[in-house]
Amino acid sequence: MMTIEEAEKEYGELYPLRRDGVKSSIWRTAPIDFEGIHFFSFDKKHLYNVFSDIPDELTPEQKKIFAEDEPFWAKLRHVI
Repeated sequence: MMTIEEAEKEYGELYPLRRDGVKSSIWRTAPIDFEGIHFFSFDKKHLYNVFSDIPDELTPEQKKIFAEDEPFWAKLRHVI
């Protein structure tokens, strides 16, 4: 987990945070100049890396939200 500022310092400019639909609780972004890095956020302040932070850095509540909003990634990363 890192802040948006830390991510920008390490990876450069990020795409704007976006959600997949109004019911989604998860915000997504990625570095503009790096491929294969996928970040998501619950609060638009702290970013989680799909590949390195799941499932260890998530609370049980966050895991539940993630599994509901991102079933593909949740299954791939063994959250569910």
